[in-house]
Order: sequence, then C-alpha cells, then structure tokens
Amino acid sequence: MDVLGWVKSHPLETGGIVLAAGLAFIFLRGSGSSSSSSQDSGAAAYYAAESAQAQAGDALQAVQIESQAQTAQTQLNDSTTLAVQQTWANTNLATTNANNAEATTLAPYQTEQSLFSTLGSIASLPGTTVTSTSSSGNSGFFGIGASSKTSTSTSVIPNPSAENADSLLQELLTNGFNAAS
Repeated sequence: MDVLGWVKSHPLETGGIVLAAGLAFIFLRGSGSSSSSSQDSGAAAYYAAESAQAQAGDALQAVQIESQAQTAQTQLNDSTTLAVQQTWANTNLATTNANNAEATTLAPYQTEQSLFSTLGSIASLPGTTVTSTSSSGNSGFFGIGASSKTSTSTSVIPNPSAENADSLLQELLTNGFNAAS
C-alpha cells in the first residue's frame, strides 16, 4: 500500500486525521501535565520536608556548638582562676621563705650589733673620782712667819666593768665576732 499516494489523493481525510491526532495529543499532554503537576507538588513537599529537616539539624548543631563554647569558656575561666590562685599561693610562700631566710641570715649580725652596743655602753661608764686633800703647815716662832699649805689631788679609779668591756670590744674589733664568741 502506498501511504503517500493515498494522502495525496485524499487531502481532506488526511487533514481530519492530523487534526484529531493533534487534539488527542494535546488532551493527553494536558492530562499528563496535571499528573505531572501532582508529581511536582509531591516532589516539592519532599524537598521542603528535607529542607526543614536540614534546617532543624543546622539549628540543633548551632545549639550544640554554643553549648560546647559555653562549657569551654567555663572551663577556661575555672582553670584561669585556679592558676591565679596557685600563683598567689606560690608568691606568698616565696615571700615567707625569703623573709625567713633574711631573718636567719641577719640574726648573727643583729646579735653582734646588740653585743657591740651593750659593750660600748658599758665601756663608756665613768670611773670613780676620788679627791684627797692634804695640809702641811709651819707654825713659825710664836706664830710669826707661820704658813700653811693645802693641796688637793683628784684621781679617777677606772670602772672594772668598763675596762673588761673595752678589752672585749678591742678583741672583737681585732679578731671578728666569730673568733670572740
């Protein structure tokens, strides 16, 4: 059968068939379009749900990160506070140890200074002053030509404690504190 020959010999029938086929195609396409539209809305709902789930997951992750950051901040603050307290405790301990070392180091010198001061005070004690008066006279001849002479002498008797302190001071100054003690 020759189709092309039939189309040429029957143009009206051929036009009707083409028109009917076109309308059927449009009708079926439109119906498919509505089913495609429902498929598109189902896909849209699926993607919307997936997007909402992703957003919820992102929000949950943000909350977890914020919570971890707050925990880290709290731990950092606690460890910093502890480090500062330990530093102050170590500083106070070092200060106490330094003061003790200073007192231990200075104790012999303070003892020596006290000894020098005491011995200096004792060595400067005055001695005992003794005054003696003697008189001599010449009665002359019946009181004529009589003369009298009075003499006064003063002497200091050294204080024995002062002399001992002075000799000890001289020994300390010559030989040093450790040699004398």
